[in-house]
Amino acid sequence: MPTRPGPPDRPTRRWILLGPAGGTDVEVRAGDTADLASVRAGLAACGVPATSLWAGPDRLDEDTPLSDPRLGHGARLGVDRPGPVRAPASAALELQVSGGPGAGACHPLAQGVLVVGRGGAGAAPGR
Repeated sequence: MPTRPGPPDRPTRRWILLGPAGGTDVEVRAGDTADLASVRAGLAACGVPATSLWAGPDRLDEDTPLSDPRLGHGARLGVDRPGPVRAPASAALELQVSGGPGAGACHPLAQGVLVVGRGGAGAAPGR
């Protein structure tokens, strides 16, 4: 009987690294127990030789575990400078985009019936 592979032991995270020249999308595959220092060489191999990464105004230490919420899927990180600062929520609910071209975006949601999508009728139109 064929066996199915088990769950991956190395989760995939996609980050947007924002530097002076613009943004670079990277995919990081490493376990939650790995730290930021362990993926530094891979980032440099992708053309992002960052000496420091920032989550908003916070410089991330080399020993920051990849399980840190600031390094989750869709994170927007600054390269060698502070990253984008997320505005405080202006609504009771918000839609956080974690994948695709809008990853990292956050859309406040109003009460009532909502249509979410990229079309003109959507509450969170795509870019």
